[in-house]
Parts: sequence; structure tokens; C-alpha cells
Amino acid sequence: MMPAWVYIATAIWVILEALASIWLVGRARTVRTPIDAVISTVMLGWVAFLLIAAVSR
Repeated sequence: MMPAWVYIATAIWVILEALASIWLVGRARTVRTPIDAVISTVMLGWVAFLLIAAVSR
């Protein structure tokens, strides 16, 4: 399995991506751009990866 710092770094990355997507949605209140959808998808992918890694550890 991967070392613990990989999970910590991934968790920090997920938090940063969540903040970035919140900021982007706040900047473009009227239109939800494709970039917002991509960021949300990537963020959900990282969350799923973290959950799977934590369970299988």
C-alpha cells in the first residue's frame, strides 16, 4: 500500500479543489461552466479514491 503521506496530500488536494470550485461557482453565479463540472467530477473522484484507500488499508 501507499505511505500515509499520500493520503494526507490527497486530502489536502481535495480540500483545495473544493475551495476552488466554491470560488469559481461564486464568481460565475449565473452560468455553471464546464470547468466547474470538471472540477466537481475530479473532486468526487479524489474523494472516492480516499474512501476506497481508507477502507482497503
